[in-house]
Amino acid sequence: MAGSNGYGGWLKWGNMGNMGLSSEQQASLQQAGSKFMQAVDAARTQAERSFTQGVSQVRAAVESSQRSGESSPSYAHRHWGRRPSARNLPSRSINIRVCTWNLHGSKLAEQDDLAAWLLPQGQSADLFVIGIQELVELGPMSLLLNGDGHEERQLELEAKIEATLAASGRDFLKVCSFGMVGLSLLTYVSAHLSQNIGEIDCDRVKTGIEGLGGNKGGVCVRFLCGAMSMCFVNVHLPSGTGKEEDRKEHLHEILSYAFQGISRNGSSRQPKNGFHRASVYRALQHDLVVVLGDTNSRLVLELPEGEMPKGPPEAWLLCDELINGRGLRSARSMGFREAEVTFPPTYKYIPGGGLSSQRTPAWCDRILFRHEPAQAVFENDDEDVEPTVEVVEYDSYPLKFTSDHRPVAATIRVAMPHLSEVD
Repeated sequence: MAGSNGYGGWLKWGNMGNMGLSSEQQASLQQAGSKFMQAVDAARTQAERSFTQGVSQVRAAVESSQRSGESSPSYAHRHWGRRPSARNLPSRSINIRVCTWNLHGSKLAEQDDLAAWLLPQGQSADLFVIGIQELVELGPMSLLLNGDGHEERQLELEAKIEATLAASGRDFLKVCSFGMVGLSLLTYVSAHLSQNIGEIDCDRVKTGIEGLGGNKGGVCVRFLCGAMSMCFVNVHLPSGTGKEEDRKEHLHEILSYAFQGISRNGSSRQPKNGFHRASVYRALQHDLVVVLGDTNSRLVLELPEGEMPKGPPEAWLLCDELINGRGLRSARSMGFREAEVTFPPTYKYIPGGGLSSQRTPAWCDRILFRHEPAQAVFENDDEDVEPTVEVVEYDSYPLKFTSDHRPVAATIRVAMPHLSEVD
């Protein structure tokens, strides 16, 4: 509100004669003041109306989202809910391509060819698991309106990924596609393996803002491939140097409460639109568990922010949280392993250029795996054997125009002999 020394002063200068102005000058000045006040009032009214409309639109969007519930994971075939065939696998081994990329809230740049990341040297796979972080910017509005992910960005991402896979000359079916704020998880299976996929379930776990915000957390999918159970968890863990304990706690929470009917505070996690949360499965109780995403692993160094470490990058790796064991100890204690890291830091880059001189570089984007097969009996030339897991490729890729992160991918080869007996 205008005070006596503000805009309202125009109307209180009744004794303008003391200013040495003529009657005509006083009248002109008074008229100008009145017009100015009218303009101010009109602007204030328009601003208040716009603010009210904006609040109403946000409230309506939130209420609409609440009425419709959370969006379902998009499945290609509903029969994938049943138990799959454990016999007649098309081959004795399958290749799983696991991909992760933090997009920094940006749309995919046309200059970045996804084939280099998904299909390196033209090599395809039997299963593709693709995890995205920061599909959209992680601002307050995204937290409020994109709790189920951003539908438009998700569809754009799907279209580009599917076009890239189609160029391989093989047919792929979508197992699932869903998101949470900036996190997105997409899974595709080669058509020849589709009858061996089943018992699919998906979930998401919020760990941001004390479990209320989906800016941090994980989205996950589990299924059977033949008789082998698999679980893939796309995570975005807390950022920042010195946040090792926070990252450990968030990862533990994601793996503990995924697919569960209760939350960390004991409250009920209700089934919602395809997320069953029936406490039937546990993330760590699978033959193969893969954690992919932006772990935000940092270099444990006493360096001012932005100062580059001494020596070559391979020497920096010795100070990496995940490699030296100081950070994410829970990952190691839970049996997770990682293939050898031979690629450059994945963060922080100037889009279109090299490493930023304003941030200490880090290998934030990683893929960890845990293989603990169940006691199933397999046949292989009349000898009982267990399936084996081998990482045959683990690398980052120079898609540099979209984000300040570099994408990372691993090809995991799983030997899957045919079951001699199915329980």
